[in-house]
Amino acid sequence: MTTISQKSAREMLGTPEQFRGGVYVTKNGAAELFIQTAEERDAELAERYQQQQVNAMLKLWLAFLNMISNKVALFQPASYWHGGD
Repeated sequence: MTTISQKSAREMLGTPEQFRGGVYVTKNGAAELFIQTAEERDAELAERYQQQQVNAMLKLWLAFLNMISNKVALFQPASYWHGGD
């Protein structure tokens, strides 16, 4: 996140399309105002979306591997289940 001076922020607040703001809530409950450029916010959201997609693919892959390992165990020969040769 880029930091700008208060003076610069005041001057640029006349053009709201350049900013998106919000509130961060800290652990102790105190709210802190933040202002970031629309470009920075878009980049942040794109990065978050990409990470969500990676996590979703990982979960699908793990579910697939779990399903395959369960099916492989079902088709083992009887000797596998009874400890024989």
